[in-house]
Amino acid sequence: ELLRHWIIRDECQPLVPGVNPLRHIQAIKVEDNTPPIINELNDVTISTEPYSCVGVPFTLPEIEGADACGDYEVSYRLSYGLVANGEIIGLQLGTTVVTAVATDDCGNVAEEEFSITVVDDVAPVAICDQETRVALGQDGKARLYWPTIDDGSYDNCGIERIEVRRMDADSVCDPFGGIYKDYVEFCCEDITSS
Repeated sequence: ELLRHWIIRDECQPLVPGVNPLRHIQAIKVEDNTPPIINELNDVTISTEPYSCVGVPFTLPEIEGADACGDYEVSYRLSYGLVANGEIIGLQLGTTVVTAVATDDCGNVAEEEFSITVVDDVAPVAICDQETRVALGQDGKARLYWPTIDDGSYDNCGIERIEVRRMDADSVCDPFGGIYKDYVEFCCEDITSS
């Protein structure tokens, strides 16, 4: 704030304290009411970590911008997750809106939103028995359900469904053997002579 002192005297009138000359103080205040200008931020998609169902740490984007009257500081606002050391960690599957907040030295604020979408791009790991024997029933048929051969299959975000299929899709014993389902069928024609 700048103070300007004015003294105005009418030279045609006699000097009278408080009347001639008049004294006045003018306050001149220069204000910055303009927020910083920051760049548009693009939405991004990241994957989950290999061994957990949270997003990989996301490195925050560089904020490019300007402020007419000085510097500005940038912070980030989001509904959950941890912002530390220039990264966001702990994001869950789905979309999270992140707001970059630029605040200048005068308290003016500019905000820019972008979305981070976390998807599970990590394939499940199928682990099965190397060798399994199947006993045929009196009718010469058998069904082998997937839990019989599963040996600890896992996925970082949980297994939604496990299904099996025959490696020989054109089997006489299982006409739909090439289609994944809860079981595969076997019959006498599967017995090989050794």
